[in-house]
Amino acid sequence: MTNKSKNNKTRHAKAMGANKPDKQEYNKEEARPISKQKTTNTKTETKTQTRKFETSSYVDNENMQNQSNKLKQQTLSSSMSKKRKTITALIIIGGTLLIGIAATLIGGKMREGYIKPPAYPPDWLFPVVWTILYIMIGISAYLAFISSRDKKKRKTDMIWYGIHLFFNFLWPLFYFRLDLLIFSCIWLLFNVITAIIVTYKFYKARMCSGIMFTIYTLWLLFALYLSLGTTMLNIMG
Repeated sequence: MTNKSKNNKTRHAKAMGANKPDKQEYNKEEARPISKQKTTNTKTETKTQTRKFETSSYVDNENMQNQSNKLKQQTLSSSMSKKRKTITALIIIGGTLLIGIAATLIGGKMREGYIKPPAYPPDWLFPVVWTILYIMIGISAYLAFISSRDKKKRKTDMIWYGIHLFFNFLWPLFYFRLDLLIFSCIWLLFNVITAIIVTYKFYKARMCSGIMFTIYTLWLLFALYLSLGTTMLNIMG
């Protein structure tokens, strides 16, 4: 082979080699889009996580605010309910005690000279017992009032309680002050009947309320025995 042909082959080989891309440069160019894609995905994930964190923190803050508002409302309602219960207790218990005091003042004492039936207690015992009983039935009425959830039933119970207090308030006036023994016995009988009705209604509202009113009703029955005995021994005897 001549030198001329060798030179031609060498030139041809160099020309072919010049047309091939550099392997190192190709790899670098191919790697660039991949790194850009990874960077873009990382940024997107970071933004998504940031948004999720902001959303969750906003939801947590909103839930905390709602819980704090609920606690405030519950505290306010509980304080209001305590105030209402206190006012209700003062009205019912205090009003009952005032009615008892007024009944004692308008009643006075029994006229001297009457023959009294057996088991008639001393006179000083009556104001003590009646004071305790008036406080007790006031507490009984208050417990029945706050225990009943039905407003209509609660209203009906208090109406019957008021009717009973009306009969109880006027009985000492007829028996002691006006000396109407027979009429006062009939009036006391209605007083006992209304007490039995109230006792039944208070039992349905709350058992301890009914028990307290039962003790009071038993005392009324004893008072009815004393009134009838006195009337029969002094007027019908």
